[in-house]
Amino acid sequence: MSSEDRSLGFAPIFWGTLGLFMFVNGIQNNDIVSTSLGLSLIFTCILLAASRYVTNIKLSKILEYSSIIGSLGIILHGYIITENMFLLFIALTIIIVIICRIVYLKMIKKIGG
Repeated sequence: MSSEDRSLGFAPIFWGTLGLFMFVNGIQNNDIVSTSLGLSLIFTCILLAASRYVTNIKLSKILEYSSIIGSLGIILHGYIITENMFLLFIALTIIIVIICRIVYLKMIKKIGG
């Protein structure tokens, strides 16, 4: 893998910075929704950026799945505290995407193998 393939790029830096601003703004204004979303973005960007530098495929997958589970946990925690429907919508969207990916991978294995 060349050094160009391992560069972070614009997107993780942008979303991580946006998450940091949301997290700090949420703490200053005592807004748990902004704090939860910001912390979830920061957590996801850090782990996904770290997984780009890992050469071991299993460890990379572990980092990706821990990123998904950690972000989902942070968002669900924010929902439990605030009962905000927006956080529930985001959590349900993440769960639906995970289920669709699992079904897609099983279909690909069945068709290809």
